[in-house]
Amino acid sequence: MTLNKLQLSKAIGRKMVCSTALANKFISALSEVALKELSRGNGIMIGSLGKLSSIETKERFGVSPNTGSRIIIPKKFRAKFKAYQALKQVMKSQVIQ
Repeated sequence: MTLNKLQLSKAIGRKMVCSTALANKFISALSEVALKELSRGNGIMIGSLGKLSSIETKERFGVSPNTGSRIIIPKKFRAKFKAYQALKQVMKSQVIQ
């Protein structure tokens, strides 16, 4: 199950003893700051979960699936998440139902 933004806002509101609206503003602000910093090439450490960073992939050669011809795939930036040990341990101990 994946929590949507409203469900996450409610859960954060209960945990922080604040309104769902305030928790929703927190999530929006966190997203805005994360996008701004990643677009600058900076990383963000998210509590004990892990680090979100922006990495640049190099230009490389590929094969077009339509024509089979060789093409150049341009360099680009992408997001990368590195999980910290605490998150890895929690995920390792979980039983998938």
